[in-house]
Amino acid sequence: MLADNGNSTGRVGAGSWSLKGFDYQVDVSVWLALDLMVANRLASEMILEHVSEEDVEADVQELEPGTVAETVALLAIA
Repeated sequence: MLADNGNSTGRVGAGSWSLKGFDYQVDVSVWLALDLMVANRLASEMILEHVSEEDVEADVQELEPGTVAETVALLAIA
């Protein structure tokens, strides 16, 4: 594969693809952690590269949505 990266031979090794994949996995993991833990508050911890060999693992809390409004005030028209 040829690439214009300043390399004198013009070739890119297979390691560069692995590094790009690793960088992508880091980006996705950080985004997922922010989404699950901060934005939606569905998990309290996240484990990267768990023993199960999954890339990311999180125990997600079940979300039980509440009612839109608990009480509704009615106006009396006289």
